[in-house]
Amino acid sequence: MGNDSFGAAFIVATTNAGTTWSPQSLPSGGNFVHLAGISCANAQVCVVVGTIYTVTTSTYNGAIFATSDGGSSWVNEDGEVPSGTTGLSAVACPTASDCFATGSTAAGIGIIGTTDGGSSWTALTTFQGKTLTGIACPDSNHCWATGQTLLGPIMNTTDGGSSWSVQSPPLFSISSLNGISCTSVQICLAVGTQFSNAAIVSTTNGGSTWTPQSLPLGLSAMNAISCISGTDNCWAVGGSSIGVAAAIHTSDGGQTWSSPVAMPSGIDSLSAISCVSITACWATGASTAFGYIVASPPSTSQGYWILAANGSVFGFGGAPYHGSAFGLLGGAQAASMVSSPNGNGYWILSSNGSLFGFGKLVYHGSPIDIGVTAFNIDSMASTPDGNGYWILAADGTVWGFGDGQYLGDLSSAHLPFSLVGITARG
Repeated sequence: MGNDSFGAAFIVATTNAGTTWSPQSLPSGGNFVHLAGISCANAQVCVVVGTIYTVTTSTYNGAIFATSDGGSSWVNEDGEVPSGTTGLSAVACPTASDCFATGSTAAGIGIIGTTDGGSSWTALTTFQGKTLTGIACPDSNHCWATGQTLLGPIMNTTDGGSSWSVQSPPLFSISSLNGISCTSVQICLAVGTQFSNAAIVSTTNGGSTWTPQSLPLGLSAMNAISCISGTDNCWAVGGSSIGVAAAIHTSDGGQTWSSPVAMPSGIDSLSAISCVSITACWATGASTAFGYIVASPPSTSQGYWILAANGSVFGFGGAPYHGSAFGLLGGAQAASMVSSPNGNGYWILSSNGSLFGFGKLVYHGSPIDIGVTAFNIDSMASTPDGNGYWILAADGTVWGFGDGQYLGDLSSAHLPFSLVGITARG
């Protein structure tokens, strides 16, 4: 969904996993419509919200369109929007009957709801403040709304919208939370902005506490997030510090995130995303040529990491960022980096024998733990099961840790050259 280069609202739909997309027309009545949010309770029932500018009266109002036949036809439900609603920014439909939408009113920012599939809408609450831009409802009683308000960036209801309470993120410097996704009434992730950088916070206890998550470098803002129910997989989209669109992925509920996935050229930003499975996602955003576009992230899990001498880590493709040793090496340099067999973590070895583990790894020891102080450590290899490793020094000394059995080395050979690598077999 979006607006084309002439400002006309449109919706595009696919029934073949994104191979082809078909436009669907909206009954706008000749008025200008900006679409901001969409939610589909199932393959047939969807609700779209936004803002409509009525030419004859020069007024802005909330816009609602609904379909019950998979988009073959759309019904304009603007007449059912509560009076005074000047625009709608996001919508969540936990069932085909129940939907909640955020927006603005003459009295402030508001949340409206329907219990009959959109035939009628009721104003649920109004806040004095700035704006709400995201909403997620895992069921008809529990919803979280995010944005930028005078009360706080997270609002929550447990009674279907009759009453709302404030939940605070852990960092006061988070200026806004632009989007939110919940896989259950306990687990939610929200994305936004902290100063000039992207921010993601999560809760596993229904919002009683929110925890910040580490993100790859170079992200300026996150605008939306979509998590697949019943899994730990989420995609978040936004922009990078170099002015291009960014999409990142987590497969462990947000504990670690991939490096930004490369988008097709010309895509400046991504503003919304919807995932229907672990491998199939579609995102909408802005391009220099077309205004709004639809992009499908690659489904491959291939990827790799690059290690810098100062301990910095750069991930590409489906390689998730687990952390780096930057600032931890003292006077040493990073010497080697080895991934765990399942890709859920990696070790970074320094030239003085220190070892740093990131992700889901077990630390089994390092040369520095047994008194080695030389700055000639240069390589390591993981055992096949990831429960141990071998570390090599330039003089041929080998140490085994965990289930990495010591099988001999070349330290007594006094070779006239340095040894630079070790790899495992079996």
